[in-house]
Amino acid sequence: MRQQRLSSIAIDNKTKQGRATAKKLKRLDKREYTREFKNDLAVKISNYNHQIMQCQHFIVL
Repeated sequence: MRQQRLSSIAIDNKTKQGRATAKKLKRLDKREYTREFKNDLAVKISNYNHQIMQCQHFIVL
């Protein structure tokens, strides 16, 4: 999804504004990637915690 958005925007790197736009997009892309990574990690941790709780419940029984 990120690649589609970035590739659909034509950037002229020869102009100052074009370079600034490219920098902004790169920065936003990094933030978006980090956000996706953190969300995926949070989901995995939540799933692991749920599995551990199920194991503990099973052991107590």
